[in-house]
Amino acid sequence: LGDNTRDEISVSNGEGDEISAAWKKYDPVFASFPDPERKGGEDDPYVVILHNLVSNQEADKLASMGSNIGWKLVESSNSEIELFQTATCRHSTFCDSDETYENIMSRISSLVNVSKTYIEPMELLRFQEGDYSSPHHNFELNELWTPAGPRVLSLFVFLSDANTEGTGRGSIGFPNLDWLYVKPRKGMAVLWPNVHGENLYDVDMRMDVEHFPVEKDEQMIGGYFHFRLFDWADADSRDCA
Repeated sequence: LGDNTRDEISVSNGEGDEISAAWKKYDPVFASFPDPERKGGEDDPYVVILHNLVSNQEADKLASMGSNIGWKLVESSNSEIELFQTATCRHSTFCDSDETYENIMSRISSLVNVSKTYIEPMELLRFQEGDYSSPHHNFELNELWTPAGPRVLSLFVFLSDANTEGTGRGSIGFPNLDWLYVKPRKGMAVLWPNVHGENLYDVDMRMDVEHFPVEKDEQMIGGYFHFRLFDWADADSRDCA
């Protein structure tokens, strides 16, 4: 992926070998992809798993930022829908001054071949015993009228392991993709689109995601990185994000 003349995220026709090499080092696996040989699968979206995108040491450092920033409880009006904790790097000096965080932001931006200013600051999620999240979509309608545009891609990095033997506990799931789910592995990332490739303002309703509960006495920590169509940092500096 790369920049076009409008500074949008789009498929690049150049530097393909260089981009391919950057991806190969993380042993990418396509958990979902357009498959014309499978009935109804010719238009399936891409869901890519990237192994060891961050090291164990880097994962521990990112996860520890939650305590530095301060975890906040997310609870919907209907307690049967969502209950977990979050911490955001937006306007956080703990993140802005951290070398590990800045290195990872640069690494992620190079994978998609855009400036890291197009990426929203990391949002940390923590799920402990009894926490859960119902299916939701990372595309938000109000983004259509903001200078940074919609979230065209989302990347979730697992920052801890969880006991998943036979259960899928702690996994991230895509219920509209034939109940596809990816089990947590520390340092592994999952990348997917929130929009249709032919129209980056058109939400792909198939891309709902959910986070599975964890086992007793366990927790799962992960980090979200959302890619905007235009420069998010510039919009944020003008209070327009």
